[in-house]
This record gives sequence, C-alpha cells and structure tokens, in this order.
Amino acid sequence: LHALHTHLADRGRGVVVMPCGSGKTLLGRWFAEQLAARLTLVFVPTLALVGQTVLAYREGAAWPHQTMIVCSDPMSGRAVGLE
Repeated sequence: LHALHTHLADRGRGVVVMPCGSGKTLLGRWFAEQLAARLTLVFVPTLALVGQTVLAYREGAAWPHQTMIVCSDPMSGRAVGLE
C-alpha cells in the first residue's frame, strides 16, 4: 500500500499488475479505505468478480463509502442506448 500511495502521489496514476488470486480486489479495497474514498469505481470482467468485489468492499468496512461496480460480461444484461 505504501508503494502504491507513493507512486500515485508522484505520478498521479498508474497500473497495478498482479496474477490471479494474489489480492487485487483486497488491494483496491484497502487503498480506498486508506484514502477514505467516498466513492470507488471498480471495473471487473465477470459476474463472479462482481460478487467477490461486493463482499470484499463490505466486509469490515469502517468508513462510509459507495462502490460502483461495472461488469463487461455479456451475460450481465443488455446495453441500453440513449437517444
């Protein structure tokens, strides 16, 4: 968390690359909590990761926050066009 915080403070943005099962969801949750983020936007590729992310962000959450999770899985619903 410290390295991520230092990198973002210096450069403003970055990419975290970690293998499957190594804790990317928890890293995001812990970082959002450390920053006391009121809103967190999370992008996930599958419906299974939506559930995992919701549980991780709600479990033991001691800070008031909202999490918006966007899923690109084609089985998650249909796109709605704005006219």
